[in-house]
Amino acid sequence: LALPLIVGLTRIYLGVHFPTDLALGWALGALLVGAEAALGDRIAAALSKLRPQLRLAAAAAVALAMNALYSEDSALGGAFFGFSAGLIYAPTVAPFSTGGSAGRRALRYLFGTATVVAVYMAPKLLLGELGSEPLARFLRYAVVTAWGALGAPWLFLRLGLAEREEPQSARE
Repeated sequence: LALPLIVGLTRIYLGVHFPTDLALGWALGALLVGAEAALGDRIAAALSKLRPQLRLAAAAAVALAMNALYSEDSALGGAFFGFSAGLIYAPTVAPFSTGGSAGRRALRYLFGTATVVAVYMAPKLLLGELGSEPLARFLRYAVVTAWGALGAPWLFLRLGLAEREEPQSARE
């Protein structure tokens, strides 16, 4: 709770935002937290009944809406889409446990960070100036977040850096 408050106040101090911006941001954040608390479980249950392709289409629609609302930068929409896609398919493709020894967790952290940086930098290096175009930014951020949510866990399982997590139905 303290971090958003402090960051918000520093934005006013630095002259980047007005107090009304801060109040609106905090109100919107509180509204989202309240909506998640009230409806989160019902929404998750409803979405879990949908086929993965329909969930992916819904994520694409939200990403498109994000790009329409904030057309100056397509990175946020791309990041949302990639992360959503990763989360949709991770339970079946790469259900890994975050547990393990401190050494294995440290290796996952280091290896995961290195691969995310590589996945982020490769398109920038290959595309040069084209990498700043809206579609290229959307795709780059989609790939980076999909890698973080799905690709890296899959690789951790293949390299023996993580154990498979048992499905939730088996735990109940």
